[in-house]
Amino acid sequence: MSVLHVITGLNVGGAEAMLAKLVEQGVGDADLSPRVLSLLPLGRVAPRIAACGVPVETLGMTQGRASLAAVSRLRQQVRAARPVLLQGWMHHGNLAASLAARLAGRAVPVVWNVRHSLVDIGHEKPLSQ
Repeated sequence: MSVLHVITGLNVGGAEAMLAKLVEQGVGDADLSPRVLSLLPLGRVAPRIAACGVPVETLGMTQGRASLAAVSRLRQQVRAARPVLLQGWMHHGNLAASLAARLAGRAVPVVWNVRHSLVDIGHEKPLSQ
């Protein structure tokens, strides 16, 4: 079973740490074949995930900028991975996972995962509100 985890970025943070822990816990499971796709360039958590033998890819997007080229790379990645499940991580990763499901060329379920404490919505970035 192939699971494609789509996350906004792989710098140090709570969601990134939980994704790494999840991957590490599944290392000995022959039924799982996880892959990780970061929207932004690879960060400090990427080597930890890759050390488990899990493929880690990036769309190489620039923060705050979507492009048709990134959508094309997303389509290529999801079709190459042929996942049975898309797991989104954080706001933008969830949206990208949902788009990836539409680009997969077949029905693929999507699960959203948001790990974020909201103290004051006024402190959030406008695109995250």
